[in-house]
Formats: sequence, structure tokens, C-alpha cells
Amino acid sequence: MATDYQGLELTTDSAEAAAAYSRTVRSYLAFGMEAGVHMKAALATDGEMAMTLITRSYFFHLFAIPALARKAVEAAAASEQAIASRGATSGKPVTRPPCRPGPGAPCSKPLIIGSKSCCAIPTMPWWCA
Repeated sequence: MATDYQGLELTTDSAEAAAAYSRTVRSYLAFGMEAGVHMKAALATDGEMAMTLITRSYFFHLFAIPALARKAVEAAAASEQAIASRGATSGKPVTRPPCRPGPGAPCSKPLIIGSKSCCAIPTMPWWCA
């Protein structure tokens, strides 16, 4: 398995895909304008690398545009398929606390953002408690 810029294992054997993913993350964290370009390069090199697909889904959710919600779900599903076919890294499994949805909002997919338990809900991209 190749590693990212922090030395974390990625589900790819492609050093080029791992480097492009690392550039995606670094660009995003630096408020750079090239994160999308780097992500497309990572996907072009290895379209089944789970972390790139997960990050793609996150980016689609981040835009908070209803038209991109379907693409976010598709990217998340693609990441699940990639993990099912390739497996995941040897890291410890993540445990999630119970989701605390907002008023009247059902929570079907609990997520962790920072230290908050969040829900993806139809009317808002995220509701964090």
C-alpha cells in the first residue's frame, strides 16, 4: 500500500495516486484553489482509492448545493464498493457516538466532524449537536 504525506496507508499501490491525494488534502487545508484539480488527478490514476472517493463525497456535501447531494451519495457508495473489493487499511475501526439529530430531522447516517456527532439530513447538509 502507498502512503499519504503523513505516512498513513492508503488503499492503493499507486504512489502517483497517493501523491495526488496528498496534494488534494494539503490544497484544501491551505484554502488552495487546486484541490479539485488534484482530486481529479488522483481519481484518474486510481478511480477506486477509497479515501479519494470519501473525500470527493465530503466535498460535494461541503458545497451544500442540493443538485450535488446525489453525487455525494454516489461517491460515498463508490467508496463503500471500493472498500468491499479492496479492503481497508489496518488502522483501528472508528466508533461513532449516537447521532443527535436536529428537531424533527431523522438521522440515518451518523457522522463525526471534529468532536461533534452530526447527521446528514435532507433540508440541511449537516446538523451538528
